[in-house]
Amino acid sequence: MKDMHFTATVHAITDTQTLTLTGLGDMVVKPYSAFHFRVQGMANGTSVSEEVITRNGTDYVRQGSKFNASPSTQTSDVNTWQTATAAVLVGEEALPAGRAWHVKARAKPGNPFEAWIRVSDGYLLRYLASSNTGRTSFDYTMVAFNTGVAIDVPPPSQVG
Repeated sequence: MKDMHFTATVHAITDTQTLTLTGLGDMVVKPYSAFHFRVQGMANGTSVSEEVITRNGTDYVRQGSKFNASPSTQTSDVNTWQTATAAVLVGEEALPAGRAWHVKARAKPGNPFEAWIRVSDGYLLRYLASSNTGRTSFDYTMVAFNTGVAIDVPPPSQVG
């Protein structure tokens, strides 16, 4: 697998509201590791959107006109499953894209995640991750593979 295109759903709980954002994204696995997604939704009657790009160990997050840069997190690091601990095979399940092994594990920083890996070729079909607090979850469902997508970091003029 070189890359994958996915649908995304993000649930976040704050002190005053529960927020659900939906959107699309891409992950590159080879020849480099990168991630990009855009989600949008409504919060208290206001349109909310977020864009995340991860490459070379840095997350670029935009909720307005400029990206903020910070070290990568578990939810956007496409190599999370390679350094997982406490992995448990839940079982085998039928998904629309084929039979999949359902695995629960913990990312290196301790965040729980679940992965559904297609039996026929080892491709990741679904990825569900939660923050350590459980107040934020990310649900990615893969819809296409090996499309040749490239993900670049934002230009310096767009990073604040």
